[in-house]
Amino acid sequence: MDWHSGDIMQASTRRNLGLLALGAVLLFLLWQVPGRRAHSGLVEGFWTPQPTPTVESHWRPLYKLEVTGSRDLCAEGHLITVPGPWRIRTIPTERTVQVRVLDRQDGRLFARVWAGGPDHGELATLPQGNGTYCLQVEAEGDYTLWVEAWEAPQG
Repeated sequence: MDWHSGDIMQASTRRNLGLLALGAVLLFLLWQVPGRRAHSGLVEGFWTPQPTPTVESHWRPLYKLEVTGSRDLCAEGHLITVPGPWRIRTIPTERTVQVRVLDRQDGRLFARVWAGGPDHGELATLPQGNGTYCLQVEAEGDYTLWVEAWEAPQG
C-alpha cells in the first residue's frame, strides 16, 4: 500500500465520521422540533421529546332521550339514523343499562351493548353503523340516553 492510498482512506474516514455526526445532529433536531411548546428557557425540557400536536376528534350528540326504566323504543317508533361510527351512553353512568340495537330494515339484532353500569369498562363503539336503527333498553330508574356520532379530526 502506498502513501497515496493511506491519505484516501483517512479522508474517507473523516468524511464518514463527519456525515455520521451531521446525521446524529439532524436526527436529534427532528426528535425535538415536532410539537415544541414555547417556553421561557432555551434549555428547559431540551432533552425531553415533545409530543406532536394533533387535532382532537370528538363525539357529537345525535339524539338525547330522557327515559325511565326498560323501554322498547322500536315499538314507540323512535328511530335513529347514524352516519358512521357511533356509540350509546347513559347518564348517570353508574346505572346498569343494556341496549339492543335492531336494524330497522329487517329487524335483526345489530348489536347488544352496555350503555352504562359499573364494571362494564369502555363503552362500545359501533363502527359499521351507517343506517337506521331502533333501540330496546333494559334498565331500572331514570336516566338520559345519548346516541353520539364520532367526528374525524378537522384540519
